[in-house]
Amino acid sequence: MHDMTLWPRVLILDGAMATELNKRGFQLSPSLWCAHLLQENPKAIQQVHDSYLQEGHCDVCTTASYQVSKEGFARYEKLQDRNKQLQHIDVNEPNTHDENINQHCETIVNQALRQSVQMAKQAIQQFDHENNKATELHTNDDNPSKRKKFVAASLSCFGASISDITGIAKEYYGDYLDDDVDKNREHYVHAVIKELSDELYNIDQTLQGGGIEQVIYEFHLPRVRELLREEPDFLLLETMPVLREVKILCERVIPDALKELKLNNQLPQARKQMVLISFQCKDGEHTGHGESIISCAKFVNEMNSQLIMSQGDYQIVGMGVNCVPPSITPSLLEKIDSVLNSDLAIVVYPNSGEIWNCSQQIWLPPSKENEWDYEKDFIPFIKDWSDKHPVRRLIVGGCCRTGPNHICKLSKEMLSK
Repeated sequence: MHDMTLWPRVLILDGAMATELNKRGFQLSPSLWCAHLLQENPKAIQQVHDSYLQEGHCDVCTTASYQVSKEGFARYEKLQDRNKQLQHIDVNEPNTHDENINQHCETIVNQALRQSVQMAKQAIQQFDHENNKATELHTNDDNPSKRKKFVAASLSCFGASISDITGIAKEYYGDYLDDDVDKNREHYVHAVIKELSDELYNIDQTLQGGGIEQVIYEFHLPRVRELLREEPDFLLLETMPVLREVKILCERVIPDALKELKLNNQLPQARKQMVLISFQCKDGEHTGHGESIISCAKFVNEMNSQLIMSQGDYQIVGMGVNCVPPSITPSLLEKIDSVLNSDLAIVVYPNSGEIWNCSQQIWLPPSKENEWDYEKDFIPFIKDWSDKHPVRRLIVGGCCRTGPNHICKLSKEMLSK
């Protein structure tokens, strides 16, 4: 069991990866966001990690693995091939869109997932070397450059991998796990799965034979396995809009991935993985799919108690919310804090507060009175909340459109006396 009493009470998480890269001039892929840069321009990702460590003074580096999936890479490569054909470029490469597409994409994805963890670790090692830092967890609480750093391996929900197909950001809805999906052939999921089957592999048979839960299981298992193979400090289940998916991950995927790795001697037998769970919420009370955040916290309590009793291979150490407007964090925090076991950290990392204008294709600052700005409103709020809850452990950072400057201000405020 991990002794969280050795941690600083407040850990500073980094900010956004994809939107930060976009600010720096890199194009985001509809199916992969920034994941293609793991292969095409890893230096760009490394520079963002470095900025969060050196300028943002974060304690936790999140990997660039959020959008990595076979489904996403298959669509990305098809788009790349199509663009080359339009430009009349003759590439002397094998056509990957044949019967070997599944194996080809699996190889790329496995490499990208492992590489994402390796890169975050390398950034921390370099930072530690430059700062001649000791690694004790319980010392130098007030000096960000001397605090131990952690790697959080980012894992997205299934919805993030199909958003470019549906044209709607399904990580904000979670309706791909509606109760009637298996029985209702008119549900949009069936058309999406059919398209995925045509592009990549016969996932449609999985849906018909094992139902949507088996589809979700088989989607996540290889991703979790490859991330955990590199031994990140945390596995971060983030932007999770639906409790049912978190249950599949906690009850089936994570245990099976760890069991497989240990059976194959790819992980130390005694290793116990730390897991963080972060939900996406549509208001101050409900997940994107509609479950109450209180019911989510109760599930985390029950799941973690079972893991401790059974001496499971992993332990949930924190739960909270991300990719939400800053203005709804007060309500969510109070509800989570009222239920979540006192030995668990609350995780909170909202967006910048900016509003996306679809017609103009630009980000606009908060304009309404009830809209919060990350720096002006959220940082003072979370500092005050932390001071008023001196026992509760916190993992605090930023999501979309937050950058090293936001995290720097957050770190200074949270670590000030």
